[in-house]
Amino acid sequence: MGPGGSSSGSPDLGLDRPRSTARASAHACGGLPLPARRRPKPTLPAYPREARRPRLGRRLRIPRPVLRTLSRSEMMWGLQCPLRLWRAKRAPRVPHVLDLHSPAGQIHEHARRMFPDGVRIPQDLSWEEALVQSAQAMATARVVFRPALEFEGLRIRPDLLLRLPKGGWRLGRVKATTKLRAIHLQELAIEHHVMTQAGIPPAEVGVLCISRRYRADKDEPLLRFVDRSAKVAALAATLPPDLDRLRDILAQESAPEEPTGRRCRWPRRCPYLEDCAPPSEAELPTGESPQAQLHRRAVEQGCLMVLPGLLERLEHDGRTSY
Repeated sequence: MGPGGSSSGSPDLGLDRPRSTARASAHACGGLPLPARRRPKPTLPAYPREARRPRLGRRLRIPRPVLRTLSRSEMMWGLQCPLRLWRAKRAPRVPHVLDLHSPAGQIHEHARRMFPDGVRIPQDLSWEEALVQSAQAMATARVVFRPALEFEGLRIRPDLLLRLPKGGWRLGRVKATTKLRAIHLQELAIEHHVMTQAGIPPAEVGVLCISRRYRADKDEPLLRFVDRSAKVAALAATLPPDLDRLRDILAQESAPEEPTGRRCRWPRRCPYLEDCAPPSEAELPTGESPQAQLHRRAVEQGCLMVLPGLLERLEHDGRTSY
């Protein structure tokens, strides 16, 4: 018996040995080379699909869901100037936040104190959470402040919804003014349109503004409700064509061509005015008063113009040395 454990003279190929020993014996005797051992593949961390690196050469399409939605303020911007809305959707500026210490903020707080049983929807919620809380509040509460409502991408947050004893809701805007303006009725028309299309048509629509007869030493309330239901309903009926036109403008990749004019400063100054007009032209007054006409003529001619009688007024005040 040889050293390999075989009784005959043939070489021991180690066929009756374990597999690892047989491979070593076959390799030592000039047999076939050993096959390479398979190494286990390293396990890579699983990244979400949106976080993976895109392939080179593939054109990425950035979804823009924000272009498909409009708030009440954005709708008002589009009615003032479509170019302002187009710029605001692609290069938004810092949003306006109501200062609670300002006169407007104090009027809003006073309106909330008038209805202590009212439910206020927080402003820092996501839109989906605000919709859920608004639906729950409108099902049980009598007064809801800043509820979230939406219809076909048009989103609103009314200042006040009051449940009337006869049924239905009173839609109200809270304004720190004694005189209503056309812009207030336009804002109410947008909110009236959304509520009507959403199946909650308001029974009354108006503005909660400061009363002229208010005196601190009398019982006259500070805020009074001014009903403008008929005018607001007539304005709301004209909104669908404007809404379709603004959505078509937002779908464009190029900015619409809009001339500058009085609408750039009324009812509120456009934050993109300097992008559309030179600074000298952007600051020109647009009124028809003698001062505004003199201002425009001085800028156009590039010279200094003085109103008649200014020298006599300065001499009377003793300021001619200036």
